[in-house]
Amino acid sequence: MVKTDRIIISFTSWKKRIDRVCHSVDLMLSQTINPDKIILNLSSDEFPKKEQELPKCVLDKINDIFEIFWVKENTKVYKKIIPSLIRFPNDVVIAIDDDIEYPKDYIETLYNEYLKHDKKNPICCYRNNEKGGIFRHSGPFSLVKAEFFGPYLKDLYYNVVMKYGISRIPASDDIYFYAALLNGCLYKVVELDKLDFYKNLYSSTRRNPDSYSSYDSKWRSTWKNEVELIKNYIKGAYNKSYDDLINDCLNKEKYS
Repeated sequence: MVKTDRIIISFTSWKKRIDRVCHSVDLMLSQTINPDKIILNLSSDEFPKKEQELPKCVLDKINDIFEIFWVKENTKVYKKIIPSLIRFPNDVVIAIDDDIEYPKDYIETLYNEYLKHDKKNPICCYRNNEKGGIFRHSGPFSLVKAEFFGPYLKDLYYNVVMKYGISRIPASDDIYFYAALLNGCLYKVVELDKLDFYKNLYSSTRRNPDSYSSYDSKWRSTWKNEVELIKNYIKGAYNKSYDDLINDCLNKEKYS
C-alpha cells in the first residue's frame, strides 16, 4: 500500500478532558502510517485565555505535525471535523476522540479501505445498517473528505444545526450522513474485528462516566427528534424523502 494523500487527524476536546490530549497525540504519532497533520480544534469561548489554560504536556507536543486550531464559538462535537474539512478541502480527514485507545493500525486500516473503494466513499467502522445495507458516519472512527459532502454539509450545519441549536442536534453523525446522501455518496464500512471496534469504544480505560461523548440516555432520547428535523429540512429544501436519497445513492453506486 502506497500513501498518495495527505492525511489529517482531526479531533477536539473540552476542559474536563483536555489532559487526555497528550496521550491521543502520542497514539497518532505511533501509527503504522504517519499522519501529515494532527489538528486539535478548540473553542476560545471555552478557553478564553487560549494556550494559558492548556496543560503543559499539550503545549510541549506542538510541532510541525501537531497544532492547535482555535475557533470562536463552542460548537462542541461539530468542531471535531468541520474546521479541518474547511481548512484542508483536498486532504483526507480522519476523526478521533480524545478518550479512546486506538490501535496502532487505525490510520492504515481506514486508509486501506478508502483505497479499496477507489477513493470514492467515506469510511466508517460502525455497523449501523440502514435500508440497502447503508452505513452511518461514526464520529470516533471515520475517514472523510470535503468532496464527499459537496455544499450540503455547510447547508445542513447552518440551516439545521445552527437554526435549532446544538442541544437539539447534539450527535453530529446524522449531519455528515445526510450531507453525504444528498451528495450521492455512500459510507463504506471497515469490518469491526479489524479494529476491535466495540472493545476500543466501550472498554477504553480512558473513558469515564462524565465523558461528554458517552452515548447515554440523553443522546438516545434526542436522536429520533434530531433525525426528523434533518429529514423535514431536506424534504422542504430539496423535495427529497429519505427513501429518495437512499435510492439515488444506490442507483449511482450500481451504475458508476
